[in-house]
Amino acid sequence: MAPNTLVTILDEEGRFLGDSLPSGCFTAHVQPGRRMFIGVGANTAALDATLEAGRIYYVEVVIRLGSISSRAQLFGVHPGKDSDAQLRRWWRECDHYQVESAAGQRSWQEREAERIDRVRRAREQIARFSDDERARRSLGPEDGRVR
Repeated sequence: MAPNTLVTILDEEGRFLGDSLPSGCFTAHVQPGRRMFIGVGANTAALDATLEAGRIYYVEVVIRLGSISSRAQLFGVHPGKDSDAQLRRWWRECDHYQVESAAGQRSWQEREAERIDRVRRAREQIARFSDDERARRSLGPEDGRVR
């Protein structure tokens, strides 16, 4: 839908996890517990997560075209709602790439005010989620697949 759109993914501390590219996917290793993932593009998108150790979780980055700019959304991939066969096909068909973690982190360290603002906006967004939004924009321990 938006072939040149890049969405940067940060965690709840504003640490760089990777840049999400169209038709691409990357792996980020994060600590278990209560987490927040932030999509940074023309807007700020948030996903609330409670993660368990030893499990794999999937987040879908969706771009919606608007009249002026595209908007990113982060959605949790949930077993039962999103079939394992569909997930395996999606994983097979995406372009896997390695994240330049050090360079990405340096870039965001230099933009401290923006990084802090994006984390603040994401926290506010999560606090305003309706029940419907929370169901799509979150991950819980039960959503992880065993490694």
